[in-house]
Amino acid sequence: MPAGRKTIHLFAEIWESQFRCHRAHPSLFFIKDFDKWFGKECDFLGFQMDCGYQFADRLEKEKTLHKGCPPANMISHIYNWGVLGFGLFSKWRYFTHWANASLEKDIDWFILVLHQLYKSSASKNL
Repeated sequence: MPAGRKTIHLFAEIWESQFRCHRAHPSLFFIKDFDKWFGKECDFLGFQMDCGYQFADRLEKEKTLHKGCPPANMISHIYNWGVLGFGLFSKWRYFTHWANASLEKDIDWFILVLHQLYKSSASKNL
């Protein structure tokens, strides 16, 4: 069970800000911080690594509902914190344990999903 709305909202806000600040030139400090803490925080929030299956399944449903839309628009229709969090946690695991690639090419993906998590966990009073 994912953590509460406020905690998830704060997580998304902080990490989205970090990714945006380091978009152009990720520093070694940011890379190490991402490597060490992002996964621990996802775990603490109750997100699970599922190899991105729930996120991929949801994207497929959105493709069916919104034919021809770019992936960024499809992600904006996902409001389930678990699906977004599982996708983030699984992508983190891929980068830190399996990928032989740099994070730079996927920073925009993390920003997009973190922003959607931020929006979907916002208070209705904002």
